[in-house]
Formats: sequence, C-alpha cells, structure tokens
Amino acid sequence: MKKVVALLVVVAILAIVAGVLVTQPLTTPAPRPAEKIYVGYAFCLTGPFAGPAEDGIKGIRDYIRIVNERGGVNGREIVLLIEDNEYKPETTIRIFTRWKEQYKLSAFVTCGTHVVAAIYQMVAEARIPYSDTSMAGPFADARKYPWYFPAPLGSYTDHYRAFLKWFKDKWAGPRAPRLAIVWETKAFAPLVKPGVESYAKDLGYEVMVEVVEIGSTSALEQMQRIKAYNADVVATMLPPAETALVLRTAREVGLKAEFVNFLYSIYWEPLVERLGPLAEGTYFGAPFVPWGYDVPGMKDLLEAHRRFHPDDRHTTQYVSGWISAMVLVEALRRAGDDLSGENVRRAWESITNFDTKGLTPPLGFTPMDHRSTTTIWIWKIEGGKFVRVAEVTLPRDDGYLGK
Repeated sequence: MKKVVALLVVVAILAIVAGVLVTQPLTTPAPRPAEKIYVGYAFCLTGPFAGPAEDGIKGIRDYIRIVNERGGVNGREIVLLIEDNEYKPETTIRIFTRWKEQYKLSAFVTCGTHVVAAIYQMVAEARIPYSDTSMAGPFADARKYPWYFPAPLGSYTDHYRAFLKWFKDKWAGPRAPRLAIVWETKAFAPLVKPGVESYAKDLGYEVMVEVVEIGSTSALEQMQRIKAYNADVVATMLPPAETALVLRTAREVGLKAEFVNFLYSIYWEPLVERLGPLAEGTYFGAPFVPWGYDVPGMKDLLEAHRRFHPDDRHTTQYVSGWISAMVLVEALRRAGDDLSGENVRRAWESITNFDTKGLTPPLGFTPMDHRSTTTIWIWKIEGGKFVRVAEVTLPRDDGYLGK
C-alpha cells in the first residue's frame, strides 16, 4: 500500500513539473535582431569635385553615427556602404549592380548630374529611392522622375534665378542688364543653362553664351568677347578648376562684372582660400549656411566635429552632407517598419516644413515637386568669408519646375 501511495505522489509531482514546463519556458527567448537598414553612397571621392564630396561624406557619416548611437531608426541600425564612383557613370553602374545583388538597399545616393542621367532608369526599375549631390532642376520634376530626390538644397536653376531676380530688382541702369553665361557641355551645365537662360530673358536681361569645357587651359577669347559685350553679370556653370581659370582670366583682361558662380565651385572654404583675391566680391545662391554660422542647429555639428575629428578641417560641404543625412533619416523614420522602396518614397514625399534648426529654410517635398525649397539665400564672399546679403523666395507654380 505504501508503494502505491509513493508511486501516486511521484506521478503527481511529475504532472505538476510538466505543467510548469509547458507554461513557463526555462529561458526567455532572445529578441529577434532588428533588420539593418542599408544605404549605398557611390560618391565622387576622386575627380573634379573630390574635395567637397569628401567633406560632405564626413558630415553624412557623423550624423548617421549619432543616430545609430541613439538607437538607430525605429530600432534599426543604419549601415552606410561608401565607395568612390570616380565621378563616372560606368563606375557607378558597376557599384549599384553589385550592391543591389548583395544588400536590400533602402536608398541609393550618388555624385554627379551626368551620373543621374545615366543611371536613373536602372535605379527606378529596381524601385529604390535615389538621391544625389546634384540639384539639377529637370530631375526635381517628380512627374517624370518619381524615384529621384535631389540633394535637399533647392535646385541649381533656382540658385541662379534667385540671384538674377535680386540683381534685376536693384537694377537702375538706362538699358537692360546684360548677362553672360559661361558653361561646359559635358557634365552638369547642360541641365542648368537652358532654364537660367530662359528665366533671364523673361526678366528682361540681354543674354550671351560662352563655352569653357572641362579641362580647358585657356579662357582668353571667351573673356575678351564678354568684356566687349559689356556684361553686367557673368554666371559660371563650371567645376572649380575651370571657375578659377575664368575668374583669373577675367581679371587679366579687365572685365568689370558681377560674378555668380556654381555652388560646388565656390561654397567651400579651401577653394576660397586657394582663390584668394579672385573670389572676393563674387556671389552664389545656396539655401544652407556655412560652417560655424550662428544658428541653433550648428551646435550639433560643432559637437560632432569635436568628438569625432577635432583636428580635421571643417567646411561648408560638411554642413551640406549633414543636412542631406537629416532628411534621409527623417524619410526612413516615417517609413516605419515597412522599408520597401515604395513606402520609403512615399514617406520622403510626406516631409513638410522640416525644421533643420536654421541650417536651411523649412524643407519639404510633394509627389509632384522634389525641390526641397524654393527659398534661396544670396551669399557674397567678403574678406574670405561667406556673407548673406539677401533672401529670395521663388513661387513653385511659375513654370520652372523641371528646368
């Protein structure tokens, strides 16, 4: 009898233990690792814009590093894939093809207007949101290029248009102001020059056009013709080396005109230092502040620079990279758990009145217009510094979207 009772007790204990094992796991399962977010940057770390691009990537890296330190985007780490595209479409295509096979890209970013022209269709067919340092106006037309988002700094055409409007509003001469456009035909200028030329004529400028190709060693004949034309404004649409050539030659022939230069060819402290007196008094349009400018958002950049590379140079193009990363992260944040290309694209287009704490005007996009802003600040180089002299807001519905 005692053996039967003992057996029953053992059975009861085993039943209780079994029930506990069923309802209470021996260990708590480890949380499933969050999916990482892969963003590819095929950047022009060599070529005519290598210096500004290198500093821009540094701003991007720092901002993403801070985001990851704070838990990432919706709990997911952002992984930056960075490779030199050499400012060449063929190199960019090879990089994109390889990355597309190896990673689930949530966004792809390149460097070069001519690169965008060559690779856009391939990226669009992969349904991956695509950005670039380029702000060429035609690509901002989301009706034609729905997968492309220019760098969130306005459009090149609007940079020049803002200056031309500001200059024309001040014009008090007895004749129409005269504009000379100096451009190259191989890279970004073909997508900038037509809209600027058309707008200038709409404003009442007389316009002449000269070409200085990338790699040119002389601009003497072009500057002599512009001097004979008695131009009041010269708009250069050239890389840094060719811009320097034009400015130097203009001084040598005694050309008296106001110069409005391409953003990436003048808005970078090492270039201004290198140009010295040649840069003095020249203008450009850009809706973002230079390094160290006294706005609330600059405090974050100063702190990042102090933490990560206090001995490196600090430049305006670092600021542009930081801003681009801010907007990208905001789009990913709004996309939530659905990182499909279509959802990220819609999230990007949902950004309105985005506050960069004074680094830019408020930024925003629409499903039709991917220009981040049409408010442009006019800057003048004085004493080697960037001085803001005006703000111009262009209407979005004036027919210059996509130009």
